[in-house]
Amino acid sequence: MIIHWQDRDWQVEFDDLTMKQAEVIEAETGMTIGAWLDTLSSEEGFDPESTSFLKTLKVIYWLMLDQNGDKTPIGAVDFSLLKFGTAFVEAMAAEAAQAPVAPAEVVPVPPVTASETRYPGPPTLPDGTNSASTPAPVPSALA
Repeated sequence: MIIHWQDRDWQVEFDDLTMKQAEVIEAETGMTIGAWLDTLSSEEGFDPESTSFLKTLKVIYWLMLDQNGDKTPIGAVDFSLLKFGTAFVEAMAAEAAQAPVAPAEVVPVPPVTASETRYPGPPTLPDGTNSASTPAPVPSALA
């Protein structure tokens, strides 16, 4: 995910957490890594009315810094809550728009017999025969 923040693009990879990052996240949020990651993908978890919202946003900000080489301790991070929250939500929306679409379900098509085709066959001639059973006339030059 790329978060555009303060005129810079910050790469954040939630699926590339190190053990130390995971330990800091669990200690700061009081949640398991799985529960914390679930908050990122659920509307309830990333709801400003949720009790985990501030800690989740703080950890995301810290992780963004940490994964980009800024080793600021988590207790020392400070940022504009609403502006960073907006930047993160925009990054989530951009990533969701780029997510690959699952292939459509393939429905098997039953074989079609000749009698079920739309092509009705050769046209019927006025004498009741059809052009497939009537030989084509041979030009007189070839006869």
